[in-house]
Amino acid sequence: MELINPFAVPLFYVELDLDVVSIEKFCQEYRNNNEGRVISNVGGYQSNNLSTDNKHINSLIDQIIKHSNIFSESYSLKIKNVISSMWLNINGYKDSNGLHRHSLAIFSGVYYVKTPKDCGNIVFENPAADVMDYAHSVMNFTEFNKYNSSYHWMPAKENTLYIFPSWLKHKVEPNMNNDERISISFNTIST
Repeated sequence: MELINPFAVPLFYVELDLDVVSIEKFCQEYRNNNEGRVISNVGGYQSNNLSTDNKHINSLIDQIIKHSNIFSESYSLKIKNVISSMWLNINGYKDSNGLHRHSLAIFSGVYYVKTPKDCGNIVFENPAADVMDYAHSVMNFTEFNKYNSSYHWMPAKENTLYIFPSWLKHKVEPNMNNDERISISFNTIST
C-alpha cells in the first residue's frame, strides 16, 4: 500500500540576510509621509503601491525577483517574473489582514521586516476548505495533518520571504504585541 499526494499546493520560503534596520526606517518614513489604503487590512497601515525603482528597497526587490524565478522553475513554469505591485503593511496591536487572494498575478508573497513576539502568523487556506469543512463535520480525526487540515500557518519571521501562487487564499492573524509588525507584500507577473 502506498499513500500519494496527487495535488500539492506549493509554498516557497527563504531566510534572507538584508538590512532590516534600514528597510524598517524606510517603511516608517513612508507611512509618515503617505496616505494609506484599506484592502485586506483590518486596522493598521497599508500603503498604496510602491515604486519598484526605490534605492531603499532595491536589495529586497532583487531578492524577490531572484527567488520568484527559482520558484517558477520548481513550479515548471518557463517564465521570468517581474514585480507588478508592491506595498508595505504596518500592523499595531490587534491589527490583522482578512482572508483574501490576489488577482491578476502569477505569484504573490510577503517579506517580514519586523516581527515582535506574538505578532500573528500568516495562515493559508486549503483550496478545498469549503468541501473539507462540510465533510469533516461528520468525521472524528485523531489529529490534523496535511491531508485533513483546512488551514496551514507559517510564522511571521523577520528577514523571511514567502512566495505562493496568487490564487491561494491567505490571512494574517492579529498582532497581539504592542510593538508593530512590518511587512512588504508583492505580486509578480511574467515578462
